[in-house]
Amino acid sequence: MRKWVSVLVFMVITTSLVVGQCLRGDCRYGKGVKKFKSGAVYSGQFSKGQIHGYGKLRFSNGSIYEGYWKNNFREGKGTLNYKNGDLYQGGFKKNQLSGKGVLVLVNGDRYEGQFRNDKKNGQGTYKFYNGDTYVGTFKNNKRHGQGTMTYNNGSEYKGNWADNEKHGKGRFKDANGTVRTGNWAYGRLDSGSFSSGSEVADKPTNTPSSTSPSKPPRQESGLPMTSDGYVDCNRTRCHNREGFYLYGDDSKYYGEHKNGKPSGQGTIYYSNGGKYTGG
Repeated sequence: MRKWVSVLVFMVITTSLVVGQCLRGDCRYGKGVKKFKSGAVYSGQFSKGQIHGYGKLRFSNGSIYEGYWKNNFREGKGTLNYKNGDLYQGGFKKNQLSGKGVLVLVNGDRYEGQFRNDKKNGQGTYKFYNGDTYVGTFKNNKRHGQGTMTYNNGSEYKGNWADNEKHGKGRFKDANGTVRTGNWAYGRLDSGSFSSGSEVADKPTNTPSSTSPSKPPRQESGLPMTSDGYVDCNRTRCHNREGFYLYGDDSKYYGEHKNGKPSGQGTIYYSNGGKYTGG
């Protein structure tokens, strides 16, 4: 999945919002316009010489915040237009994104849910620009905990996540109705079951589809094997040997491996029906 674009943080240092020039109005106990040494310009309410109440700040880098303030901090509901085109609307606490909010990225991604400490934390819905949608929990900007990812090709994963990867108990159903359920380890099925069109009980085996190459490699004793004679590289670390590997999106690879990953000559059968043979 695409790596989420980091939200730029514009911390407003308290002292920088004290030293400046009042251009007009009452910049101590009323409404006024004040320009700061950084070049930022604020127009709105003041109390005891501090930004307090409702107002708009134009940052020197081009970003704009409009909303509520408390003692020089963005506090309460507000809207932050980032200089790169990203837009956030929602809660703030001491300048940080906090509480319920909506973040729309310039690339078309959209997140709606809970924020804490300037990051996505808690329940939320993330819609990717390509049509993929995740609904579930987040921790420090990453999918973490229980959640459901619906992919634009109709496949779906429902279960546990860690650091943006399928991790723990989960169920993956591809666009063709093939179901894999079991325990996932950072994106790959570590132990589980395979079923065509229906879910079955967990068991520690991987059974590849009938699309596997017709001539399996030499049998190797003492290693977990698939039903059609390949070393199961999801259940053992394959190095300098041929074997079978199941990807997190249910694509299947048969071929050479190195350092526990597919590498070299092999054939991959994509979950969308495509096929590639080569190195």
